[in-house]
Amino acid sequence: MVTVNNLSASPATLARGDLIPLYDTSSGYLTKVTVQQLVARAYGDIKLAAATAAQTLSTSFAKLTVFDATTASSGVTVAGDFDSITVAQAGIYEIHFHCNFSSDASKTISFALSVGGTEDVDSQTVQVVTSGATNIVSASFHVLKSLAASDVITIEAKSHASAPVLTFNNIDLVIKKIDEAS
Repeated sequence: MVTVNNLSASPATLARGDLIPLYDTSSGYLTKVTVQQLVARAYGDIKLAAATAAQTLSTSFAKLTVFDATTASSGVTVAGDFDSITVAQAGIYEIHFHCNFSSDASKTISFALSVGGTEDVDSQTVQVVTSGATNIVSASFHVLKSLAASDVITIEAKSHASAPVLTFNNIDLVIKKIDEAS
């Protein structure tokens, strides 16, 4: 059983949209929030569901467009072409990116989180890649980021020389709100 402000319910009977009365002792205000607002916060993901997808990079950062699916989302909007996530509310977000790929040429590759089209230099990861489909390389980063409502999150990548083709066999971007804006 769960008890919040003298309301008792079995966790199995609570639905995402059920309203729970909460009393704010600092303001003396009684309000109702949904179970979703109380527990789950906002979350979403984009990923590659196909076996593989290829993208040619340039020497300038450009948005990765190999994402082709989403698993679940709440409180965020996943773009129709699965290449970005837009947050609905300001707050502190935990963001995790991971990919496995191979390259048609030996290159140094950088991946970065982009917020509103601007690369976040603090979240970049750089990989030195040897060529060949059998040489699978992993890249990832995990950051906490303060985001404003309507911020658009993408992953961008670039090569440090020429234009290799990367073949992705796994790529995921996961975002989860963990706290209110400070």
